[in-house]
Amino acid sequence: MSKLFVLGLFVASAFYETGADVCGNYLFDDCRYPALITGVHVGDINECKDLCDLYHTADSCDFFTYSTLPLTDENCKIYLEEWDTFVGGCNVHGAPIGDNNGNCVVNDDHCEIDEMPADCDHCTACGKAGCYGVFESECAEFPKPEETSDALQESFCEAACRIIYKEGINYYTYKVEEQTCGCYKKM
Repeated sequence: MSKLFVLGLFVASAFYETGADVCGNYLFDDCRYPALITGVHVGDINECKDLCDLYHTADSCDFFTYSTLPLTDENCKIYLEEWDTFVGGCNVHGAPIGDNNGNCVVNDDHCEIDEMPADCDHCTACGKAGCYGVFESECAEFPKPEETSDALQESFCEAACRIIYKEGINYYTYKVEEQTCGCYKKM
């Protein structure tokens, strides 16, 4: 399966490793991309990041995409738009609320265990450190959610899924335009 990596410029090069880091499990899909600054063919994702770094010195790159589709002519695309503005324009948001070891996860720079549900012994903060600004897009096929509901805001969706976290729910998706929430087990 091919993947499209979307990367914010401020992320360190260590993010390229794939692994079990729960902070790398954020999902943004069905996004509205800003005007393309340039598209080129590069040998790998590191070359694409280097190109974005170069364009950034002229204030012309805030993030880039790198495609793993075979025979893609322009597999590296450079964009100029604030990261939060870009992901705010995505229709589908997904995030972990816990890992497979029973630790709670929050999308913040730090977490306080006393602010977590009672069944959380440990907490992982996935704010602007770690893999913030890195996600795979146009590659996820989700199973049917364990629970679905309407939610006016993403925070309501996250809270609803967090309530049933002890039942094995550890991931949520929120569709902004549809205002629907899905809670998943063991993503």
